[in-house]
Amino acid sequence: NICAYNSLSLMASTVTYPLDLVKSHKIYSIAGPGVLDTLLRAGVLDCIYLTQVHRLLGGTEYDTLLGGDVLQPPADFSLQALYYDNNDKSCGQFFSIYKKVMPGRGQEVCD
Repeated sequence: NICAYNSLSLMASTVTYPLDLVKSHKIYSIAGPGVLDTLLRAGVLDCIYLTQVHRLLGGTEYDTLLGGDVLQPPADFSLQALYYDNNDKSCGQFFSIYKKVMPGRGQEVCD
């Protein structure tokens, strides 16, 4: 099932409620820093899969990984895996997997 949202303001429950109905807990998001901020603040994000291309861009307009106010407490993640892809001969890229650090839950891994 695919749920697509086109909104400038999104509540985490808007995303998680349909997932609960179908007993799924995986969100694939290719959105900007605002959606990441919403999911982190709601406590529904356990893993981050991040692709980082080894290319530097200049200019004054850019997005950061996370928007919004400072997270209190911060969201701590530990690196679970790091892969290097050098298929593009001009520059490579990393694909990394991060698991949210949750004291008392043991060492869970991301699927």
